[in-house]
Amino acid sequence: MIKTSVLAGALMLSSSVAAAQEKVYCVSNAHFDSQWNWTVQTSIDEYIPATIYRNLWLLDNYPDYVINFEGGVKYSWMKEYYPEAFERVRDYVRKGRWHVSGASWDANDTNVPSPESQLRNILLGQQFYRSEFGVKSDDIFLPDCFGFSYTLPSVAAHADLLGFSTQKLQWRNKPFYPGDKKVPFNTGLWKGVDGAVIMAALNSGDYTRRFGGEPLTDHADVRDLAASSPDNAAYMYYGVGDRGGAPTIKSVITVLSPGNTVEVIPATSSQMYHDYLPYSSHPELPLYDGELLMDLHGNGCYTSQAAMKTLNRKNEKLADAAERISVMAHYLTGHPYPADELNTEWQRFIWHQFHDDLTGTSIPEAYVFSWNDELIAQNKFVDLIDAAASAASTVLDTRAKGVPVMVYNPVSASRRETVTATIPVDNTPRSVTVYGPDNRQVKAQIDRVADGKATVSFSAEVPAVSLSVFDVRFSSKAPAASSLKTTRNSIENSIYRVTLDSNGDIASIIDKRYDRELVDGAFRLAMFDKNESYWWPSWEIHKAVIDREPRGITGNVRTSVERTGEAAATLKVERTDGDSRFIQYITLHDGAADDRIDIENVIDWDSRATLLKAEFNTAVFSPVATYDLGLGRIERGNNTETAFEVPAQYWADLSDGDYGITFMTDSKYGWDKPRDNTLRLSLIHTPARGCNDFAHQETQDLGHHRFSYSIRGHKGALDGAATVYAAENFNNPLIAYTVPKHKGDVGRSFSFLNVDAGSSPVVKALKMAEDGDGYVVRLYQTSGNAADNSSVTFPAALTAASALNGIEEKKGVIATDGATLPVGLSRFGLATCGVKMPSRSNTSPGRQIKVDLPLNHGAFTINEFRHEDTFTDDGLSFAAEIAPDSLVSAGIGFNLSRRPGENHVVLCHNDTIALPEGHDCRYLYILATSRGEDVKTSFRVNGRDVEVTIPSFAGEYGQWGRKGFSENFLRDEPLAYVGTHTHSSADGDIPYKFNYIYRLKIDLPAGTREIVLPDNDKVAVFAMTLGNNDITTASRVTEPRYIPGL
Repeated sequence: MIKTSVLAGALMLSSSVAAAQEKVYCVSNAHFDSQWNWTVQTSIDEYIPATIYRNLWLLDNYPDYVINFEGGVKYSWMKEYYPEAFERVRDYVRKGRWHVSGASWDANDTNVPSPESQLRNILLGQQFYRSEFGVKSDDIFLPDCFGFSYTLPSVAAHADLLGFSTQKLQWRNKPFYPGDKKVPFNTGLWKGVDGAVIMAALNSGDYTRRFGGEPLTDHADVRDLAASSPDNAAYMYYGVGDRGGAPTIKSVITVLSPGNTVEVIPATSSQMYHDYLPYSSHPELPLYDGELLMDLHGNGCYTSQAAMKTLNRKNEKLADAAERISVMAHYLTGHPYPADELNTEWQRFIWHQFHDDLTGTSIPEAYVFSWNDELIAQNKFVDLIDAAASAASTVLDTRAKGVPVMVYNPVSASRRETVTATIPVDNTPRSVTVYGPDNRQVKAQIDRVADGKATVSFSAEVPAVSLSVFDVRFSSKAPAASSLKTTRNSIENSIYRVTLDSNGDIASIIDKRYDRELVDGAFRLAMFDKNESYWWPSWEIHKAVIDREPRGITGNVRTSVERTGEAAATLKVERTDGDSRFIQYITLHDGAADDRIDIENVIDWDSRATLLKAEFNTAVFSPVATYDLGLGRIERGNNTETAFEVPAQYWADLSDGDYGITFMTDSKYGWDKPRDNTLRLSLIHTPARGCNDFAHQETQDLGHHRFSYSIRGHKGALDGAATVYAAENFNNPLIAYTVPKHKGDVGRSFSFLNVDAGSSPVVKALKMAEDGDGYVVRLYQTSGNAADNSSVTFPAALTAASALNGIEEKKGVIATDGATLPVGLSRFGLATCGVKMPSRSNTSPGRQIKVDLPLNHGAFTINEFRHEDTFTDDGLSFAAEIAPDSLVSAGIGFNLSRRPGENHVVLCHNDTIALPEGHDCRYLYILATSRGEDVKTSFRVNGRDVEVTIPSFAGEYGQWGRKGFSENFLRDEPLAYVGTHTHSSADGDIPYKFNYIYRLKIDLPAGTREIVLPDNDKVAVFAMTLGNNDITTASRVTEPRYIPGL
């Protein structure tokens, strides 16, 4: 909520400050969109070199010229594809004339990515800049993003950044502030949700501004900009935009002209901020406290490209889960923390949070690369989770009468949740009983049995950031009676009674605890026809569209009971509308998340010019709703001309003081509130188009979608901490594994940390420190209280603890009490702490032995000899200059041969590979790929054929199926190496054409002394490693990934 008194002060300059000479900070830029109406390949082929070479010429010829350029990923592309020019850039960075702006891995959207993603974006950027240039950036540089979250100043300040600049707020459709202004000030101070303050230049002018060589004095708009700014000092962009390059020569001449009567500073993007330090000494700077959203342009970006939103959320959560369990495995067993693999995958998906990518405004061809990167990252994160789970499981006591199932909870609070797992069975059981780590029976049921597997659901109570072992026992006895009540149009547990109407919509929800009706009308899917967004289709959802009364979905309605038992029950609702098909699964639980009503949606969408929303007409009336910002929350009123489609992270809440309802979502971000008792969540946005541009956006999001939202009633006003944790649980399903039975000295349950139950923080990050020295934990305050004193307790006494900033620089020492870390948090504040403790285990991950191979063919080429000894017959090869000499995949080390003039792989012809004499290893890990199509083949071990699938080294690893453009698929084989460009003997470097090496695992019977390779020369084997550490000891029986088409 905007504080009007502060805002009023922000719209005037202090009258006590004497007018100063007009001054203009001229900030050059070469901003370009990583993807938009082109793909990343065009960016690398055309826009990167244009940016490098044009600016190098200007720097060489104009000694006072300074260029500002943002985006660590773009600098990494410079290094990868233009290494000689990159060295010249590096030299100018050292001289202070090529200024690294923006601090981040890329110039990303700030509304859909989580605050944690925003911090990681900065961390990845700053790590790269320090490593490559020996410098840090100190600003947020976002000329072209579509509105700015209230969390942005908080995140920036936590990373010790000084200021922020943009020009995009002038794209607001209507004035927001008195005097018909679209910004609260030109330059001033912006306060974030936690009270942190940074400097902000909000009216920086067109970033493509160019001059004709005349003095700036001749430009009235420049003088007006200065005159309307504090101290008569203006912050002004000039240069080029969207496609990179450099400012024009005449523009540089203008800025550097000695004939200017205003003071002209050819400035770095952060120079103004430095000049005003400390900000407390400048009362003339107006202060703004609130969010800076767009009204129209960009509000469709909360919803467009729905699959990207789903994949992004999945990767945010899976990356976090991978880090947490890798910390546990490292502490418990010495399992190597996969820092390089984790950072690579963070980089891979996080640059797609760029403001024309995740936002849904790029061409379909661009999303081929985006989907591929997202799906690679997702599978890699899960691969690392599986490997860490396997390592950690070895020290748990997994002895059980039935099947031991280990459950991983990544959330930083204890919870009771339903686990649905698919477990191999020898027969066809009728029932199941499940016992928790404390040997108490929990509620459980069999949902179905098919293909030798039983899908079971059971209630799991687990501590914070933990691994817990459950005993799953199948039986031929009849199942236990259920307290859940179901009919074709109703479902009821101990808390709710849900009733459907003839359309399959929710007509009534009774909260039996308080005899309270939640629904006034219906909770339903709502279709807005004539979804007209003529000029900027994907970017915009128009108020005229959502002001219309939507229609329900009433075609071919069919309701049925999908499952029922003592742990969970589900109703299935099927409908059609034209060529679109809708299935909703409405689930209630008993003994787990009983206060949630979960609704999973499976939609085959084929409705053009239509906006789909979930409409919640509630029996709760309030003029304001509360929206989750990821860090803190904000209240907003009913729809207005300047705020009618607004973003939120995990949830929105409507409360009247006596009762409230929270609506949680696993991947949706856009909301509107047309009246006091109604909230609507945007699900799919396929716009109509009225101009000749953006024809592809007429078919945006036609395809298969799967997503969920959940309804949670609560007594009284919003409880921030309880709501945050409920949403964390909903967005972090428990992950389960079957594991071998054995003793373990940490017992049947292990928890890595415990947050003081009397306070409100949530742990948003738990990882190894970037320098490898200890662990890092980050907490957000959730209560909204003025201050909270909290603590985190770890499994061992802390030997050291430090206060860190967001990029893990030490800011102070924290005094600890044994294993307990005290943490103080301001209102909606965040704290990053470094901790050190002795590892529980000093054991090594196990002996690994590299196997010598009779290499007989090339695979890697160098740039100068791309045509020589190519990998494929048509002249394609891996790029030697970016490949490592060795790599680690999920804790298994391999050596690669990549030297020019040597052989690098074995092309298989029934070769017999002798294993080292006297080895006692039980597993053989292989790096392999196919030179052609995917290959199903076998390795021969002790006279037994071990069948494997070896996918192609090229192409996409996975795709989302956009109707008429792409097909749903996802490879399942674990990746060990992803090459980011391919050599072609005919075409040189093919940028962002990936190549893959896969990791295979073969169990070795005792005494195995040799292995016979396949008889197929399309199969290429790069390396083999023997080991005794089984990274698949834990066999995952839940599916945490997003599977396209499922």
